[in-house]
Amino acid sequence: MDILGIGFPELILIFIIALMVFGPRRLPEIAAKVGKTVADLRNMSSGLLTEWQREIAVATRVEELEKTRQELDQIKQDLKQTQGELAAEASDQVKELKETRKELEEATQQSPPAPKETSADTSPQVENAIKPPSAPPHPAPPATPPAEAVSE
Repeated sequence: MDILGIGFPELILIFIIALMVFGPRRLPEIAAKVGKTVADLRNMSSGLLTEWQREIAVATRVEELEKTRQELDQIKQDLKQTQGELAAEASDQVKELKETRKELEEATQQSPPAPKETSADTSPQVENAIKPPSAPPHPAPPATPPAEAVSE
């Protein structure tokens, strides 16, 4: 048992000295006051210890938050840099596409479209063969021989 760094033998020595100085009548009174004072000191020290632990925990959290804030700032800077790089790349791509479009437009304006090749063999039958008929053909009426030919 160790009270405020004082062991059991030292406590007995202090008790004997106090008994001789104060006498047996006042010793219980003084012991109660000393006990109450020691209890108050313990309560204050435990309260102080709890408060210190709380402050240390808050300081640790503040340090963690500060570190997290710095990491977020670094990520923000990286994102801005990436955004700039992507914007520059997109701008380059747009310029390249515009140049290609301009080249294509110039090429189409410089060379007129080739005329359709027409063949001398084209006949209405070939054209009709390509086009589907619009209506089915009507069957021809049966041929009847002239009346004069039958009487002979």
